[in-house]
Amino acid sequence: MRLFFFAVIAAITFTSCSDNANNQVKTDTKITGELENYKGGHVVFERLETQQVVLEDTLQVDEDGSFSYYVDCNAPSFYRIRLGQQNFFNFIISPKDQITLTANADNLDATYLVQGSDESARLKELNNRMAKFYSAIDSVRKVMQQYQAQGDVMGYQAATQKQYQISTEATNVIKSFIDEKPGSMASLAAVQNLNPDQDFAYFEKVEAGLKSIAGNSSYYLDLKARVDASRKLAIGADAPDIALENPNGEIVKLSSLRGKVVLIDFWASWCKPCRMENPNVVKMYQKYQPKGFEIFGVSLDKTKDAWVGAIAQDQLTWTHVSDLKFWNSAGAKLYNVTSIPKTFLIDAEGKIIGKDLRGPALEAKLDDVFATL
Repeated sequence: MRLFFFAVIAAITFTSCSDNANNQVKTDTKITGELENYKGGHVVFERLETQQVVLEDTLQVDEDGSFSYYVDCNAPSFYRIRLGQQNFFNFIISPKDQITLTANADNLDATYLVQGSDESARLKELNNRMAKFYSAIDSVRKVMQQYQAQGDVMGYQAATQKQYQISTEATNVIKSFIDEKPGSMASLAAVQNLNPDQDFAYFEKVEAGLKSIAGNSSYYLDLKARVDASRKLAIGADAPDIALENPNGEIVKLSSLRGKVVLIDFWASWCKPCRMENPNVVKMYQKYQPKGFEIFGVSLDKTKDAWVGAIAQDQLTWTHVSDLKFWNSAGAKLYNVTSIPKTFLIDAEGKIIGKDLRGPALEAKLDDVFATL
């Protein structure tokens, strides 16, 4: 299953090993499984937490491919049945579930079925809805990489627009899924595929819904921490002020542009996607600057020569600042920037009205903004 948000880390926590149900303390939560094309052996049973994968047990599989296991489950949790590193499927267990699992051992993810778990059924439905987007997005990304390597700006921008269209459609599918039942573990998995900078309301919606079913779980607490952090930079929040040196060594504040619609553009000379996007940003600046649009470029460069050289080469005629501290840039830290290009659009009052806007998305937003001014 590709649509899942828990990272598999090298360190795995071990909790127990047993001879399955025969030697277990019986609980009111049980899984029973049957694997086709598997003539006995073991499967790995893991719990997926927010920061680690916990090995629950290695389960004995009989010669007919069957196994069973009692689960100590106090709250809904994500689990995985695994044969080898790449052959696995994820599912959800809630307290008192009586779950039946079936799959072909040759390809678990493509063939698994889960009965007795409404949450697992929703999780599989989510992946079914999203399946058509996987290959399309992968294909477009490969094309973008080719154009980037070739320095083909026009091709790259066309591919960016195609990616935007696919991503928009996929995002709408995810939002529709969450709206059906925000308070579910499957919706928690779904929301991780949204951008909190653009769809913050959905993170809040899932957080509120999840509190009632898993309020003490690490899943909920992790999501709540993310929501609390994102709220400071949410749409409608006041944009934190930035004060850094321009190429002439003068301190320039973001707040000095108050009264203008401003795009805060985090970029660097060494960032190829940034450089490929710059012609479009130049186009937007030329179109909207006479109407009251400004750009506040914050560079994550390490040397002044590279920074100033890229400004000249790409003909970026707006305000530029940097402390030349790479990822330790004070401005980047203030805005929680972990990848570039990264943009924030703020209105004339200094409030955030858009994030991560590039290509056609940026132009569409600016059209809307200046249509109302």
